[in-house]
Amino acid sequence: MLPGQRLKLVLVVGPSGTGKSMLAKEISKLDGFSYVDSEEVKRKHQYQPDVTERGKPREKAYWELHYKLLSLLNAGRHVVTDAPHNEEMRDPRFLRQLHEKLAKWGIPADVRIIHATTTDANLKENITQRSKRQGRRQDKAKLDDWQKFLDEEVTPFRVIHPHLEVNTRRIDFHGIRRFIRLWDRIRVNSD
Repeated sequence: MLPGQRLKLVLVVGPSGTGKSMLAKEISKLDGFSYVDSEEVKRKHQYQPDVTERGKPREKAYWELHYKLLSLLNAGRHVVTDAPHNEEMRDPRFLRQLHEKLAKWGIPADVRIIHATTTDANLKENITQRSKRQGRRQDKAKLDDWQKFLDEEVTPFRVIHPHLEVNTRRIDFHGIRRFIRLWDRIRVNSD
């Protein structure tokens, strides 16, 4: 990192099955970011996905994810992660608090949010395929009560912070590269 250069932290957010991981991995390949897989962090901390997000296992994995992101940034690396951050995307204090944490660590970094979206039909196809590949219980539960999943997790997902919305069914990697290149020209209020 050059003197005066700011690091970049990209949070790829969205409901389960929208293609967050695929998008974050592609960003890391295209633009030299370190990729932090939120699912790997959850598995490492024996996170049980069927526990409510406010449960303690989520807290341990959540804070470990943040620690891993901060550690990479502290080492001078740009970082992208695929964590959903469902509650945080609706919390008006989130970006300010994250910027305060970065400042506390002495990390000169900017945060950008990319909201992964897709059609309901593509979402169902993604979760069906993932369920077949990985055999995840939570995917089977979503498919078994599809309307409940849409009503409780997909429909209410909102990002109140400035963000770039990307439909993962029609990804424009050229546009995403341009977004990353123009990063320093984009000023985002952290309040």
